[in-house]
Amino acid sequence: GDIGGGSLNNFEINNCYINMVDLAGDHLLYMACAGSVPTDNKIHHNTMLIPHIGPGTGADGISGSGSGYSIYSNTIRGYNAAYTGGQHQDGFQATGGSNFTIYDNEFIDISNYCVYGDAYYAGFTDVSVYNNICRFEDSNLLTGTPGAIIFGVDGGWNVQNPGATCTFLRVYLVNNVISDYQGNGGVGLSNVRPDLNPNYAFTNCYMQNNLLVN
Repeated sequence: GDIGGGSLNNFEINNCYINMVDLAGDHLLYMACAGSVPTDNKIHHNTMLIPHIGPGTGADGISGSGSGYSIYSNTIRGYNAAYTGGQHQDGFQATGGSNFTIYDNEFIDISNYCVYGDAYYAGFTDVSVYNNICRFEDSNLLTGTPGAIIFGVDGGWNVQNPGATCTFLRVYLVNNVISDYQGNGGVGLSNVRPDLNPNYAFTNCYMQNNLLVN
């Protein structure tokens, strides 16, 4: 249930159909990229199926860190199964990084965040998330859905970097279509745990032209 690699550069995954059947796995794909520009590494035109059980809990699709990659034109879909892994299901989750883009993807029935910039080890610089669709087909997942596209400071930052300022520089969340996230948040730049992370800064970050329905 897991494809993984570290210190990657000049790699590409494209035109694959991947069905994750490991019901205890943390994620389908993990990558730690060592590129310099978004076109150095690419994941595109794939269909990825990832298991979840009810709202919130399920395997991640793509987990990432590092710099220099693009994720585009994929369909990442959560499906209901007897998942036991205890993970919160994110379509994409990064724990820090720079110089990457996420665009033209469709996230369907992702039970936690569709795109989660989780500043756990590092902040984010020069990141663009645009022209994605986040939507639900399974109405049973609507309760407790936290958000579609979120970049923020999570509780782990202060543990990993005590007292340090977490910075977000030139993060662009634009032109995305988000449906049925109700009162739980569509697009956000946020400090998830201000009690743990008093030092943070968002500089030249933008949320623009997103369409949120219901």
